[in-house]
Amino acid sequence: MNYDVNDVRCLAFGNWGVIIPDLCPPLIPAFEKIGKHVPCSVHGGKDGFRVPKEFLEVGGGICNTCGPFHDGFALLMWANGWTFLEALKSVGDYLQCGASSVEPVRRTPPPKKKEELNKNAFKALGEAFKESHPIVNLKLDALPVARYFANRGLCGAIKTPPSNLRFHPSLKYFHEGKSLGSYPCLLAPIFNPEGVVVGLHRTYLTEHGNKANVPSPKKLMTSIMSGITRGGAIRLYEATDCLAVTEGIETAIAVYLSTGWPVWACVSAGMLERVVIPEQVETLYIMADKDRNDTGLNSANALANRYPHLNIKTLLPTQPIPDDQKSIDWCDVLTNFKEVV
Repeated sequence: MNYDVNDVRCLAFGNWGVIIPDLCPPLIPAFEKIGKHVPCSVHGGKDGFRVPKEFLEVGGGICNTCGPFHDGFALLMWANGWTFLEALKSVGDYLQCGASSVEPVRRTPPPKKKEELNKNAFKALGEAFKESHPIVNLKLDALPVARYFANRGLCGAIKTPPSNLRFHPSLKYFHEGKSLGSYPCLLAPIFNPEGVVVGLHRTYLTEHGNKANVPSPKKLMTSIMSGITRGGAIRLYEATDCLAVTEGIETAIAVYLSTGWPVWACVSAGMLERVVIPEQVETLYIMADKDRNDTGLNSANALANRYPHLNIKTLLPTQPIPDDQKSIDWCDVLTNFKEVV
């Protein structure tokens, strides 16, 4: 049966607390502790995922690795590796939408509230910029980052690092409201589609260039306003008539070092499929991660479908995913096979 997305969305409103447990049982621990961090059902770990307070109404969730999922459909697509149509059909079947024996009780979502600036997040963003500095010479300005790039097989980026990256020599790491210490930190500004910095991605490191021993060494800074990073990306190399997009920062640098293409890092699969491509771009390379559940491929296809007029090339690693890993990206390819394409 084909379902109307608006009908299903209205019927699902306020009912995601019973829909998600049946359609994706691994997420049950998260909505049993709404607003609290729990292990991520996709990436594992100790506290990589949470669902927001409005979860019962609209669904959705936030993964420290993949970013935010704005509603229940997006959450199911990510967690189950479904396409949107698969998620829509599954929710529709669950709610028996359109069945003659069922008289749907329609719930109309309340009017959207005017988004307000998160003053604490805005202050933290400003302080992080003030206390950090652009990276000109990695060995002089940010030795832990130089060592980190070397450890990741990105030695070519040490001499000429991306111009938008910044370095904080000792940024505090907070976990559940408590400070776990201060660490050298690679900061990557997130630009909105208009080219304004609206967020920060942080990679906490050790002095020796390893990831810091903290619950989530890679974290997005709390958003200064809900949804403000939507469509945005980390603009590592400025777009021309050609642009490549990836999920991770290291993946983007690996693609640049191997191809010379200007590259943006979109942080996660969810953000990659929503990134806004500049008007001057004619050729778009979508350098997707290769995942066992096809999350990267699905997001790449979703992005490609939004820009049918562009010359688009979607590329995934051809190498097999190692038995002990859930995915392989282009940084892995460069590190292990010495070239991307």
